[in-house]
Amino acid sequence: MDITPNERLEKILKENNCYEQHIVSVKDFYESFLISILIPPIYEGFNSLYKQAQKTEEKFIIQARKNPKITPHNIFYYFESLLRDIPKLNSHLMKTETDRIKATSKNADIFDDLVKAVIRSNIILLTYNTDSDRQNLLDSRYHENIVIPDFIHNCYISSSYMFFTCSNLFYHKFEEQILNQNKLTIYSIIEKGIKEAIRNALPMKEILLNYNTQKYEKKHTEEKPYINISEIDESTKKSEETNDFDEIQTSEKDKSEKDKSEKVEEKVEKEPEIRMVDMSGIDMNKGQMKYFMNEIAKKKDVEIVKSNSAKDIVNEILEV
Repeated sequence: MDITPNERLEKILKENNCYEQHIVSVKDFYESFLISILIPPIYEGFNSLYKQAQKTEEKFIIQARKNPKITPHNIFYYFESLLRDIPKLNSHLMKTETDRIKATSKNADIFDDLVKAVIRSNIILLTYNTDSDRQNLLDSRYHENIVIPDFIHNCYISSSYMFFTCSNLFYHKFEEQILNQNKLTIYSIIEKGIKEAIRNALPMKEILLNYNTQKYEKKHTEEKPYINISEIDESTKKSEETNDFDEIQTSEKDKSEKDKSEKVEEKVEKEPEIRMVDMSGIDMNKGQMKYFMNEIAKKKDVEIVKSNSAKDIVNEILEV
């Protein structure tokens, strides 16, 4: 399913979130769109010149048959002569050629705006780091002053210089396979010629002056540290392993402390409580009392001793 140029541009902008990348993407989009429109009709224009050279060759061959003094040249001689005359074409011829290109491109309604957009996007890109100077260039609306027939003329001139040294690419008597290969090469040369014409249309003197005189001041922006995702994953993995190990250690420690606590409680349960003996009302001296208290302390299984006389205490001790 074919998508419109606007949809294609919107897709490009969504793929690139960085502002600098947006500038490059927009410039590339407009440029490639214009080139795709211009290549076929410009190829037809050069091919028509070749056919004109072919007719000139046939004409001289016929004349040479009638007049032995006339020496006909090969087709490339006449074709190169026509290529050499391209820079001399007048504005009327170029206006006619521009109208033909617009008609065959099927984008006549946006053609002029597209050429201006290409120039403007290149200015924005080349002056990206010189904000104030770029603003001056854009405010002057240099791109609005582009004369479209002159731009088309420059496309032909730039391409003709390259074709002059390889005019045999248009030769019509090659096999079909070679003809197709040569056509692709011709398309590639025309593309280079269009790009050269775009560069020639830019106000390079102003752009270079602004670029070379700009101040390299560091902007006070907070730089975000570079984050390596692989290191984060590795760190997270190690942290998780450490946490797991700590949890195991803590669990084992808690379990150990719990076991110790249970053993202490069990020991406490097994050892009966020894309470103080109620010695009130007992008639004995300090030495006797000390003796019996020591004996009671030795008998750890004695639960409660409640006595009112030394005799009862002695009997309880003896029974135990």
